[in-house]
Amino acid sequence: AVAGQIYTFSNPGYENLDVIPDRQIGWRLVPNSLFTYTGTHWYEREFKTQIKTNSLGFRDKERTIEKHKGSIRMVVIGDSFVVAREVPFEKSPSQVLERYLNESNPGGLPIKQKHEVLNFGIDGIGVGQSFLTYRQYASAFDPDYVFLFVY
Repeated sequence: AVAGQIYTFSNPGYENLDVIPDRQIGWRLVPNSLFTYTGTHWYEREFKTQIKTNSLGFRDKERTIEKHKGSIRMVVIGDSFVVAREVPFEKSPSQVLERYLNESNPGGLPIKQKHEVLNFGIDGIGVGQSFLTYRQYASAFDPDYVFLFVY
């Protein structure tokens, strides 16, 4: 009993209900939530990551529907590799790409444009659900480019 108490003290537990049913696409993350993710283990074993979702239930910043004038907007749709629960938000693929595009000038553009890379990833989805995610949520943001990643 004492060994178990010591173990749970050094490996705290985090169990969450982090997805909700969605009539259009099957499921998505709970909107406006903040929780600790530790993988498939209920306790902190290999990592722990804070997951924050926006009002639509995606792991992204809160974005405006209206695009900023002169900006280029990209949408990334896909499965758990896009959600990237195992890494901090700033290291997720969409944020790494957004930071790269905004800090560099790829293609030698004469005028530096603001790039937005929106994350519409959902764990465990396939191509069909990705298409529905685009239709139901991402298309309203009028993206210039859409990237689909399914592994």
